[in-house]
Amino acid sequence: MGRKLARVTSVICLLGAVRALAQDEVGETITDVQIKNAIRTSEETVRSVAGIAIGDDLRADTLDRVRERLHTSGLFSDINVYWEPHGAGVRVVIVVKEKFPWAPLPTFSYVRGDISVGGIFAHGNLFGLGKRGVIGGQTSTANSGPSPPTRTLPSSARGPSSP
Repeated sequence: MGRKLARVTSVICLLGAVRALAQDEVGETITDVQIKNAIRTSEETVRSVAGIAIGDDLRADTLDRVRERLHTSGLFSDINVYWEPHGAGVRVVIVVKEKFPWAPLPTFSYVRGDISVGGIFAHGNLFGLGKRGVIGGQTSTANSGPSPPTRTLPSSARGPSSP
């Protein structure tokens, strides 16, 4: 039993050391970054959000970090990242499926005879730069501006009529 435990402990330590070396070890040099299926989002924006550039070293966790950064940006509904041999190094390929950028939101309100309708349109990727914008409008049946107060006195309070 003692030998088995020592052997298992040795294997676990060895695996831990190999994993630590693999994460810290410098891998191949990235010689190309290819972006696929980015229709509305510019390739420069995808590269910037991914945090990857030509000349970087491909490490064991690079692809996971790129995938996580692209996912947390909120611009894409599906992301696939992989590498392939390219020249003296590797090519990182990023395949994305963009989310629908428009979000229409109708508005409606009713307050004491006043009906108000409108809409708000939000865009999640303005000009393919990953920026967000909102525009909206509203119309109402209410009169614009304040109305002068009107007060009518009962005829008995007006006093005698003059001929």
